[in-house]
Amino acid sequence: MALEGLASSLIGTVVDVAGAYFAGVATTKSVGFRGSANDTFYSMEPTGDLSLARGGSGCVVLFVPGNEASRPWFDAARQRSKSPALTRLVSLPQFYFEAAFERSASTAQTLTVRSQFLHITKFQETGWSYRDDRNYSVAITLRSREDGQPFGSLSFDYSAVRPGTRGDSQEIRKNAVGLSEVDPTIEASMNSVASSQRVAFFPITPDIEAAASAQRIVAAPYVKAARLKNNTSPEPVLLEPEWTVQSIRKDTTDKRKNFVDKLGAYCDSLYKLIENGGNLPKDSRCPIAHLKTLNDLEYAKAELKAELEKKWAEDFVKVAAEKCETTPQGKIKCTPPGPRQKEFGAFAWEATVVETREPTAFATAVASAFASNKDKFKNELQNELLPSKKEEGRQAAENAKRDALVTFRLAMLKVDEAEAKVVEAAGEPRSAQLVLQAEVLRAKVVANSAARAAGQPVPFDI
Repeated sequence: MALEGLASSLIGTVVDVAGAYFAGVATTKSVGFRGSANDTFYSMEPTGDLSLARGGSGCVVLFVPGNEASRPWFDAARQRSKSPALTRLVSLPQFYFEAAFERSASTAQTLTVRSQFLHITKFQETGWSYRDDRNYSVAITLRSREDGQPFGSLSFDYSAVRPGTRGDSQEIRKNAVGLSEVDPTIEASMNSVASSQRVAFFPITPDIEAAASAQRIVAAPYVKAARLKNNTSPEPVLLEPEWTVQSIRKDTTDKRKNFVDKLGAYCDSLYKLIENGGNLPKDSRCPIAHLKTLNDLEYAKAELKAELEKKWAEDFVKVAAEKCETTPQGKIKCTPPGPRQKEFGAFAWEATVVETREPTAFATAVASAFASNKDKFKNELQNELLPSKKEEGRQAAENAKRDALVTFRLAMLKVDEAEAKVVEAAGEPRSAQLVLQAEVLRAKVVANSAARAAGQPVPFDI
């Protein structure tokens, strides 16, 4: 009995496992894989300005290696790629996704990312219960490698995908592969244009801003010297007290001497106003004699500024001769020393691909039928395989047969009883006799059914 109990439990477990299997194949399931690539967002110019690395454009490629022969579009993709992981591939990938990104045309600080290719050589999982197409979702997260925080996310979704290659726009299908003719293996996308989304720039952190400010300080004299030498936007090199003191030294130039003279004349003009009992003018335009001396002073000041600026620029260009040069257009170009750190905004492209499969109608029907009859399957298997269950089944069958025979005999007695009542009612009204005849007919129908259930010949032909 112990072995029989174990066998009964085993049968129940087998049926439960089978039920779980059929339930599993009849449900929607997903399988995913991930990939990531490190990148930098900004490059710092010698002037301290931040620009987007590689001009803010490039491609994001996610692939799973395969073993089928390559195709023209993939050969072209490998040739234009700078990724060693991609260029060394010889066979066609099992999965390939490509998106291009560039700086958005608007003034917003965003990148525009457009899907370009989706190629499926074969599905990640196959089976009799799966449909012959899949749904794909490619989710991309841009995550800072400095603090681990995401600063942008994208999602590209494809439905009812079968093995093959899809170009996400007619223009891409014609030109992106770099072929003279359209690659016949590239199919049209479900959409008529590429799916494009925007993502914000990498945030400018205090560290990035501090590095840029420090580089601008280093670059400032180079930028100023080139501007002054090219006679654009002159500006004083020294504050007024400094060049005023320098201007009254004995080794002054003609322009410095002229400035001192004009300054003296202006002061004499003011002294005369005071000596004559007047007050210092509230309006520099009055009196006219005073205005003339003031204008002369300002003109002399401007000349001195220009001379000091020019002299400073000439001296600086001589000192920084290795960094300054004359362009073919005759302009002076000074290149500041480059920053110690040229790349900023370290981040990672993190991609997750999810392949979703749907069950076939047949698998769903099989699972539903099995779930509805699981208990019946258990009982039938146990009755067939277990000795005690077989004996119980035999006894149950004999009992059922015996009960059926008893029921049949009782039904026949009911027929006899009904017919006897009809004979006894011979003198009754016609209506009463019809009621009794109907009872006879009903009794015969019940007797026929009981005969069939008991495996006996049908007694009445009605």
